[in-house]
Amino acid sequence: MHILDRHELAQTLSDIPAGQFEQVAFALQMPYGVLPGTQTPQAERATALLQWAETAGPGIKEAQAILDEILGRERRTEEDICPYKGLSYFDCNDEDYKYFYGREALVQTLLTKVARDNFLAIVGASGSGKSSVLRAGLLQRLKDKGTYEIRILVPGDHPLQNLARAFIHEGSGRLDRAAQQAKAEALISDGADGLRRLSQNSDADRVLLVIDQVEEAFTLCHDDTERRAFFETLLGGLQANPLQLCVILVMRSDFLGKCFEQDYGGLAKTIQNHLEPVLPMTSEELTQSIEQPARRVGITLEPGLTETLLEDLAKSPGELPLLQYTLTELWKRQQDNQLRLSVYHQLGGVKGTLKRRVDEVYNSL
Repeated sequence: MHILDRHELAQTLSDIPAGQFEQVAFALQMPYGVLPGTQTPQAERATALLQWAETAGPGIKEAQAILDEILGRERRTEEDICPYKGLSYFDCNDEDYKYFYGREALVQTLLTKVARDNFLAIVGASGSGKSSVLRAGLLQRLKDKGTYEIRILVPGDHPLQNLARAFIHEGSGRLDRAAQQAKAEALISDGADGLRRLSQNSDADRVLLVIDQVEEAFTLCHDDTERRAFFETLLGGLQANPLQLCVILVMRSDFLGKCFEQDYGGLAKTIQNHLEPVLPMTSEELTQSIEQPARRVGITLEPGLTETLLEDLAKSPGELPLLQYTLTELWKRQQDNQLRLSVYHQLGGVKGTLKRRVDEVYNSL
């Protein structure tokens, strides 16, 4: 089933041909007189249809299922659509952002800072959800604006090569990618001026150069000369093209001190002036991240489950990936479209769920 939120569903019902709209209303068995006449604008009729479906009818899920069938969309059971991410992060794509909740205030702060400045350092503890905030929050919003070219990389063991690779155009053939890589590496070897030329080659108003997991420049890159050249190229390129280029660094807070050990082209001072911390989520934000994704795809949580999760998380700060993994496992074991408290206890809670899985894998070897 093509999952829509209520606004998208209303818009789709407003835009489909009148004949198909009448088919939806007939299939839902709407009582006579509930739906305004055909002389009423279809947008108003769509609103009335959804209001009736939610309050007195078979529900918005059934309205969506009927619409999908009439439009010939692929039908899938909701069990196929898990709104949680397990141990992964919410990415910048057409799906993940729909299930990313709880960080709205932080995302708005980041949007404001990117609009105002050309450098941003997003720093948080391990397990604080930095990459999700970056990708499904900040970058997805900027991507929707259509005026940004977004280039993402992680440093890896050769950060300069990966910086060059970030400027290869997606969808290119193998030979074309190799040629682009060679050209980009040659430019990056020129340092700041090469990065300036790469970024100015874009037709976009702004080029966002995003370095996620910056700590890899210290943990995986063992060549201090290359590490220095990497940071100096980033900051030098930023100074050479300040209006178009914007650099965003995302890193674990326990590696922040590494950025202060050497000059790195003024990295420490730049981070100090443009740092935005990813703080632990509040109880309200955690509640949203637990309940809203489930609600989005039409399932409920047994009373008491959210409160128990919050209690356990209070004893385990920085455990957001484990929370997502636990919710994913609860999803797999849902009963009657509900996540159950009894199943949560069987799994062993937030910490016990992953341990249980590790034990299962080990014992199967």
